[in-house]
Amino acid sequence: MLKDDLKCVLIGRELKIYRDLAKLVRKIDPSSRFKQVELKERAIVDTLKKISGPSLIFISDEVPFSLELLSDLTWQYNSDSIVVILTTKAKTVSIKELFNNTQFSRINLKEKNSHRVSILQFLIKSTREKTEFRRCKSLLGISEKRCQWLVDSSREAIAFISRDMHLYANATYLQLFEISSIQELRSISVKDIIVNDEHLLFDGFQKNQGKPTDKRRSIMLSMKKKNNALFRANIYLIPSVFKGQKCYQLWVRNVNDLSPGDKDEEFQTDDPILNKIQSSKPKIKTDDKQNPFSSLLSKHGNSSNTDKSNSSVDPKGQKQTETNDNVKQNNYDQNSLLRGVIRRKEAKVIASTLRYLKENESKNKKIPKHKLLSLKVATAQKKGVDDLLMKLPDSFDHNMRAVFWDKVKLSRILQALIKKDNLNMQLMLRINEASVMDDAFIDWLTPGLQRLGENSRNLVFLVPSNINENQYKRTLLFIQKIRKLGCKVALDSFSINKKSMILLKYSKPNYLKLSLPWTRQLQGNEAKEIRLSSAIRQFENRNIKVIAPCDFSKDMKKLFVLSGASFCQERAIKAA
Repeated sequence: MLKDDLKCVLIGRELKIYRDLAKLVRKIDPSSRFKQVELKERAIVDTLKKISGPSLIFISDEVPFSLELLSDLTWQYNSDSIVVILTTKAKTVSIKELFNNTQFSRINLKEKNSHRVSILQFLIKSTREKTEFRRCKSLLGISEKRCQWLVDSSREAIAFISRDMHLYANATYLQLFEISSIQELRSISVKDIIVNDEHLLFDGFQKNQGKPTDKRRSIMLSMKKKNNALFRANIYLIPSVFKGQKCYQLWVRNVNDLSPGDKDEEFQTDDPILNKIQSSKPKIKTDDKQNPFSSLLSKHGNSSNTDKSNSSVDPKGQKQTETNDNVKQNNYDQNSLLRGVIRRKEAKVIASTLRYLKENESKNKKIPKHKLLSLKVATAQKKGVDDLLMKLPDSFDHNMRAVFWDKVKLSRILQALIKKDNLNMQLMLRINEASVMDDAFIDWLTPGLQRLGENSRNLVFLVPSNINENQYKRTLLFIQKIRKLGCKVALDSFSINKKSMILLKYSKPNYLKLSLPWTRQLQGNEAKEIRLSSAIRQFENRNIKVIAPCDFSKDMKKLFVLSGASFCQERAIKAA
């Protein structure tokens, strides 16, 4: 930026100290310009209005003018200015807190010349930096408005996203995914519009955006609309700013629509890491297309006859061979597949630590660690297992696959806990809605929890709270059985509404994990934030620990701290 002249305003009549000061300032900054102002409020206001650029306002403590009034005028008409009080007295009165709106400083002209020069150099540098910072913010605001206008007028489907949350989107984006409003969009995460099998691909792609790479790089993903219609799209991520928040622009270009039976196409990106993930898909042989994980089953499960084909002889003596698919369906089931996945470590349990927000209490008490556990599965491996599940005679649907992966996660966790003694931490596990509704799941889980003994009290099951009226009884029954086995209960994705409060009343959970989309909608609305704060205090007073979601601004995190929430979810993750 261009270096502006330094404007110096001298308030009061001609004084010798002003003449000495002007000589000293001109030696330090030759571009300085001085203007003397009468002791009248109107004259000071007119001068402050005309000043543009870095400025210092000098006033002697001998001048009979109210510093409080000068502080108010400076804040109102030229907030970038710094007021400097000149004095020749050995002892001076400290600057009152009434002047917090305006930056004040004091120079004692009886001190050494070198000391005065150092103070003036610092003040000149400070006022220039304040002016440049203000201009940068103004230019950034103009750039942000222009960017917003370009997004709104574009025919491309563009959204502003932060991590996994939608902040804003243009009309083309809403129309593409058949979403009715921005309010509805903010309650939908980015991963909700991406096919489940490709979530890890998107995560890796987004993570690499922080590296110095070509911004034209893209990735091909399978996406779904609100009505679950699938399509293939080119995805672009561009660093951007939305309402002062660092985020990404998500560009979605529809390539072609897919039917539910269509196979995923292989994609290529400019990112070698993502290409490596894609190339790691199991190679499917011509005679084994129906069972890409046959090697997994051959070592773990009822697969002794997997590679043997049954043959029969027709009346003419010619051999006819049954398809490998029919034979293989008769030689594996869900249990054998579950054992295979667990023993081969196809899935890893990862842990993120919850940060304790009540610092005063944590200093006086030894608070055990709280870790949120989740399952991480390579995309290709998960898709291969899901394909096998779909071919089972029971005709597994999406809900049953969710139950299967819950069993994988719990099996891995229970195996680790059985070997440990006196576990001094709370392990929180998220359970899918399908598992809660499945009577056979709790029957499968009971023996494993019984083997844990006292360690079962360190397990906290995160049960979905956004359920309909028909699921209340099943959910409460699941919670009752889990508690009888010594475990604790938390309500997951909790939002304050009539249905959730009824579930809260009868389930009496130990923890509440607030819904990220719901709390995101409250952000910036003062009345709703106050109600949320009051609700958090009520929950904590009833010994229900509140877990605040991650990805929030400093102001929102401060709200959770002041409200008395116990924990905040963190992003740091490591494999368990």
